[in-house]
Amino acid sequence: VDAKTSKLLSAPAALILNALKHLAGIKDEMMLISPSIIEPISKMKVNNLGNHNPRIHVDEILIALAISARTNPLAELAMKMALGENPKRCYQDKNIKTRMASAAILRDALTQAKMYKETWDKYEKDIQEGKDANKPAYNAKWHSLKRVFEGMLVKIHAHQEDDILTACRISKEFGINSTIDHCTSGWTIPEKLKEYNKKVILGPTLGEKSKYELKDKSFESGKVMYENGITFGIMTDHPVLPLEYSRTQLAIFVAHGLPYLEGLKAITINAAKTVGIDNQVGSIEVGKDADIVIYDGDPLHYMTKVKTVLVRGNIAYTE
Repeated sequence: VDAKTSKLLSAPAALILNALKHLAGIKDEMMLISPSIIEPISKMKVNNLGNHNPRIHVDEILIALAISARTNPLAELAMKMALGENPKRCYQDKNIKTRMASAAILRDALTQAKMYKETWDKYEKDIQEGKDANKPAYNAKWHSLKRVFEGMLVKIHAHQEDDILTACRISKEFGINSTIDHCTSGWTIPEKLKEYNKKVILGPTLGEKSKYELKDKSFESGKVMYENGITFGIMTDHPVLPLEYSRTQLAIFVAHGLPYLEGLKAITINAAKTVGIDNQVGSIEVGKDADIVIYDGDPLHYMTKVKTVLVRGNIAYTE
């Protein structure tokens, strides 16, 4: 990862942004911070603080990132939750050692956030109606989590059947909009996914079964999801499986019975549908972002090369 000095940024500040993009797998052309945030800081340095260098430095870029995270809607697209081995492994110091404990803590947190939201909603309604009301105590944790009751998408990490069903039950119990991410054993219980009307994101499927809850990992899963009418996308979980192997993984799904066109949909329009951005990306239609890749042959053939890439209708790469 490298960086250079620009009109608005010092090289170290630019390096921080580039490193974040690299770690998160974000495209180079995407802006982590809008110029509308950087420029006022730059002008304030020169016009109000007497600084002769308008460029943003490391400490200032960290402030700008904090502002952007609070105001940029792209930073608030979804809430991540997890069930299964990962929370058991990572939070043993908090006495989360069983799947039941993970589910209980998740239910308790959602209950607290829902009560918190109801308290704030009542306060805001009373103020609007001109009533006297005591402002509730602010809690950053519940204030953030309450957004799942305001329509924010919840992405629940779950691999095996019991965790998938726990995610389905909790989503229904609290009325939250969620996807099941990984959904490794989901193809063994498609009738349950249909019953709960869940959208799922499969993968990564290329690679080893590194833990017991991956026991049902199979390229048959895509075919089963399609045959049961379940909307699904396919992911690599980058960097677990690097993003550049996405087409290779998809080709194996197709080789195991997933219809070719449905395979392409799983990394385009259906993937967009699972996260609710199909009005913006996923297909070539008037008004969408026009993020397009042009190949010199079959996209799923290993010898095929990228010829041209368009991002929002602009050529970002051409051979």
